[in-house]
Amino acid sequence: MAYQLFSQAFIIIRQDEYGRPVEIIPYNTNEAINVAVSISICRGMLRDPMVKTAFKKLAENFDPESSEAWYNKLPKSEVVRMFIYEILERFPLVFVDYSLKNPDFRACHYRRAWDRGYGFDTHEQAIVINGPRVRDMCIAGESAERTEDPRSDERKRFRVFLFIFAKSILHELGHMFVTFLGRGSTGTPLGMNVQLVDRPQSTEGEAGRYLENLVFGGFVSVLRNPAEGDNQEGTREILQETIDEFVKYQFSFPIERFGAPIPDSMISLGQGLPRPTDYGDPIRTHETQQLLSAHKAGPFRWDKEVDNLLARIPQPRTLSEHEKSVMRRVPFGSSVLVDDSSEPRAQAVK
Repeated sequence: MAYQLFSQAFIIIRQDEYGRPVEIIPYNTNEAINVAVSISICRGMLRDPMVKTAFKKLAENFDPESSEAWYNKLPKSEVVRMFIYEILERFPLVFVDYSLKNPDFRACHYRRAWDRGYGFDTHEQAIVINGPRVRDMCIAGESAERTEDPRSDERKRFRVFLFIFAKSILHELGHMFVTFLGRGSTGTPLGMNVQLVDRPQSTEGEAGRYLENLVFGGFVSVLRNPAEGDNQEGTREILQETIDEFVKYQFSFPIERFGAPIPDSMISLGQGLPRPTDYGDPIRTHETQQLLSAHKAGPFRWDKEVDNLLARIPQPRTLSEHEKSVMRRVPFGSSVLVDDSSEPRAQAVK
């Protein structure tokens, strides 16, 4: 089967403009490929010791005085190991929701209760990401493929999208970690947040932002560039070189190199737009259950061979015959260009 390895890796479900789950996105489309690469970058971050330390700090501050928590007799490092193992072994369901018109609403996680007796089932948990922004990423990827210059604005733009989605998925895994710790019945503690300078102070807990601050050294925000249109990737102080390193799995935490400060007058991409309509947890819908019951992919796990190839971005001289055969079956698309000739070549978008 042409895309067997990816179909075993995870399930991505498209929601239409009314929030209805309508199909499992075919794995040979740029839509699925680009989301897969973003997930793979996020998975690479999960393996980094600094990111594991950040999750450990989150666990320590989540409910430090509780004696009834299911994990209270376990070292926090072991709790983190258990959670990350589950995520890496069987990635949660991913929904690409085209009803999310506000670009500021990049992703979310609906907290679902789980029973320790049955274990933490990652396919009973989901991350919902912004469909129109995924479309913008795919358009950027198609533009990137039309130029061979790795320094071109088109390729830089595409790499920014990959970084933003990888970061957003990690953010939602911070929320999912709270689901893991509290068995889905406990929200983020009120004090677990990051307050922004010169912004209204929030009293709500925000585990994703809290995790971002521990990992990146700050909360990553995407602002509107007034010189570009609505499908822009957004502007930021983070250097392009730093983003490029992340896309190549060369992580350095926290981020310490920045460009020129962004003027206070700049606004977020979605400022002035209404908040999205909340259609509720998509896993609970009849449509999702029908799609999952009809899915014939077999065991749902991220194949380590595929993950390693995505991370290494190998050059043709280093490919074994086995790796060549695997690469021909992997839809790298606009992230890695594959020439399926007698001597395959793999070229990273640098």
